[in-house]
Amino acid sequence: MVSILTTFVLDISFSVLWWTTKKTGSALYSGLGYFLWKEESKPCGLKNESEYILMTDFKQMLNTKNEEINKLNERIKYLEG
Repeated sequence: MVSILTTFVLDISFSVLWWTTKKTGSALYSGLGYFLWKEESKPCGLKNESEYILMTDFKQMLNTKNEEINKLNERIKYLEG
């Protein structure tokens, strides 16, 4: 009976110790990776300023597409009858 209890206590103790060690190691690895991470500087692929999309242009493109979608929805409703 004592040997079963001893085995039970040792098994639980080892499992808790293993889980704690594993989680602590993982946390240290992630923490160090977070603090030591360095962003790689990559050159911009856009060479000309004309290749950039400004927010005002984007808004205009978005409004145009929304108008096209609304026209298509009206056509679909008309065809559905």
